[in-house]
Amino acid sequence: MVGMRSTASQTPIPRAEWPLQIKALALLASATDQGIGDVIARLLGPVGGAAYKTWFLATFRRSCGCSERQSDLKAKYPLAGQLQ
Repeated sequence: MVGMRSTASQTPIPRAEWPLQIKALALLASATDQGIGDVIARLLGPVGGAAYKTWFLATFRRSCGCSERQSDLKAKYPLAGQLQ
């Protein structure tokens, strides 16, 4: 995907260096979220989720890239050890 880095080459960013909006999203994490990508997917799922992905594919004849973006954000901003 253009503009997206492979998660295999992603190095997690230390929490102290996370942008403010990412730190705010981390406050909304549940115990099952592994990274910021999971938080975003969980929060946006009820608004669109599978219906949005189906619409996007039918309209533009390509994937919306949601799954790839979720994986990228999970690798870049992991929550492991962040929740008590």
